[in-house]
Amino acid sequence: MLRNSAVGLGVEWRALEFAGCAVALFLYSGALFPLLLASPDGSVDSVRSVLRALQVPAYAITLALMAPHLDAVLKVLRRNLVLSALLLMPLVSSVWSVSGSVTLRRAVGLLMSVLLAYLLAARFTPRRLLLLLVSVLGFCMVGSLAMLVLSPGLALMPDVPELRGIFTHKNVLGWYAAAATIMNVALLADRSLGRRRLGLALLVASLACLLMSQSGTSLFILLMAGPACAAFLAFAQVAGLKRLLLVVAVAELFAIFLVFAVPASVFVLESVGKDATLTGRIPLWEEVDAMIAQRPVLGWGYEAFWSEANPAAWSIWASVGWNAPHAHNGFRDTLLGLGLVGFVLLVCVILRGLRHGTALLSRPGGSDWLWANVFVSTFVLLNLTESTFLSSNDFFFVVYTTCLLMFSTHAAALRRA
Repeated sequence: MLRNSAVGLGVEWRALEFAGCAVALFLYSGALFPLLLASPDGSVDSVRSVLRALQVPAYAITLALMAPHLDAVLKVLRRNLVLSALLLMPLVSSVWSVSGSVTLRRAVGLLMSVLLAYLLAARFTPRRLLLLLVSVLGFCMVGSLAMLVLSPGLALMPDVPELRGIFTHKNVLGWYAAAATIMNVALLADRSLGRRRLGLALLVASLACLLMSQSGTSLFILLMAGPACAAFLAFAQVAGLKRLLLVVAVAELFAIFLVFAVPASVFVLESVGKDATLTGRIPLWEEVDAMIAQRPVLGWGYEAFWSEANPAAWSIWASVGWNAPHAHNGFRDTLLGLGLVGFVLLVCVILRGLRHGTALLSRPGGSDWLWANVFVSTFVLLNLTESTFLSSNDFFFVVYTTCLLMFSTHAAALRRA
């Protein structure tokens, strides 16, 4: 979008802001560049320094866009002190970390990347944020299908005919395809945006990527988005004691699901001749739980446990027979890195965010908050088998943090009104 100004033709600031945030989010998505730089087996270990350097433009864009709006960003920070304390804890944990240099470097990366979340929460409305996410995710979906046509050898996994698109692994494409599906459904449902044709086209591309990736976790997350959407709509229709009882009922159902999900999945997998260890996760979790018990209060330090310099990590790798990069469970990794203190902060942040999100959804005209509530809940579910809580330079964690910041900030404004 261009406008005439007294000094000539200029770029409208909000359009520049939208484009800059889109570029930063794309860099955090881990799309395209890691795939092009990876070795034939998909490993990026030899080019990690180059990939870290690619995050610097995202930091620079964020700082440049944030500079004119520091007051708004600081207002968001003041209204989210619990979340800000959780985000600062990884930096503080370098004091007791088993690998202080690793923790410090990764904690700085985390803080620099989540600055984008504070900027988005201060400058974007839910609808504008939805358009931004649809744009970035849509580019990734269309790009993945285009890569399949232009270079099938890159677009497919090395040993199996499963699509990874412009990502390094099919599961990562599956996560992004599931998120893109949720966002495009929200775009189709919101008639005020006038982007129904775009939403329909990108929805088809997202579903195609999801099905061709054959990612079971991503399909499960997408299926759970339906009940989550129904639950939030039900919360929005009631108030007072009825809402409290409904929340308790949903929480009990979710607790029952967690208790029986793993045994049931093992039974189903065994009955169809599949891996009943959830691709090695169950033996890994048993080993991780033992390590959590060794340092229960403050943990081993943010993202320090899985470093090669830690003998405890090598003992787990030797026991399970593979070099797990993390615990494949966000809650366990939080306990492992930050102990019970970090875990309690994380749980408080999640519950507080969902409470504020539901309150915003319940107000008249609050339907534009539905997709954000569903995204937060599905992100939490994803962390039952993956580890994306407090991930540095990570698209999903930036968007999750943005949603929580927006919930608290707008809920505070709603209370004052």
